[in-house]
Amino acid sequence: MPTIDEVIGRRLRARREDMGRSAEEFANDLGITIGELYRIEAGLRRLGADLMGEACSVLDVLPTYFFDNADFDAGDGNDSGEREDDDDTGSRH
Repeated sequence: MPTIDEVIGRRLRARREDMGRSAEEFANDLGITIGELYRIEAGLRRLGADLMGEACSVLDVLPTYFFDNADFDAGDGNDSGEREDDDDTGSRH
């Protein structure tokens, strides 16, 4: 199963290509190098919130475009929703 970074990267590339934008044009619009764009599109570099906002503006999509109906590996984190460092006494484990 792909990671969230891979899913976002694939959707970013697909939307860019659907709009007929070259990687060079899009990288320039975002203020990053073409190498950085390729790493983002490959899921090797995380698309931060500020850059995602700029990408959404250029691609004319909402941020939800990257996440809606996405099937991705959430990793091995704590999925319970509880903080691991607190207990009822307020002390750290």
